[in-house]
Amino acid sequence: MEIFNRNKGIEEVNQMSPLTWAYVGDCVYELYIRTKLVDTTKLKPHELHIKSVKYVKAKAQAETLKKLETILTEEEKEGDYASEGGFVNAEIKKALKSDSIEPETKEKLLKAAALNTEEKSLKAAIKKETRLLEVKTKDTIEGLSDTQVIELLKAKWIQPLIQSLMKLPDRIVNELVSKLETLAKKYETTFAEVETEIADTQAALSAMIDELEGSDSDMLGLQEFKKMLGGFAK
Repeated sequence: MEIFNRNKGIEEVNQMSPLTWAYVGDCVYELYIRTKLVDTTKLKPHELHIKSVKYVKAKAQAETLKKLETILTEEEKEGDYASEGGFVNAEIKKALKSDSIEPETKEKLLKAAALNTEEKSLKAAIKKETRLLEVKTKDTIEGLSDTQVIELLKAKWIQPLIQSLMKLPDRIVNELVSKLETLAKKYETTFAEVETEIADTQAALSAMIDELEGSDSDMLGLQEFKKMLGGFAK
């Protein structure tokens, strides 16, 4: 097939995007994950694929790297391949070449190495794409015509200002209506109605006093109380 017979030249390879290299580098870590899943589970091929994607995606790799740092033994933490900022790739490679390294430690370092490679590729990709975006943004701005600049200024400043001004009368009217409704609710009972209600209450209380019985001193006190209510005493 043509795809397998074609080789890229050095110049073409050097121009390849870091994201492309990251895509190729993903296969190393993914192969490790797939092998581990096959060895430790009895999942079907479709389930294996779903499971492997869960572990291989960038977010999962970052979380795995953080977890690896938390499960290192004190001896492993004291090794040159680990630091407060993460794992030192060069030291990891040295440690992996050692015959005295424990199998469990080696497994952790292999994971860390794969994640370091992925992180390096992603950082390079982000840096390159950011630079390209800045250049493209600069070229786009410099290439704008006067008409386009005016249209952008209108869209950015003039149109939002006009929309705000158009909404201003409605907002003022709504605030005024709200205040009027509050006042109307507050004074929905008139002063005359309040006076009438007070008078009716005084009359009812006076009538209730008339029905009371007691000693002469008690009745004298009740009569004075009726006078205080408004002179309803008979």
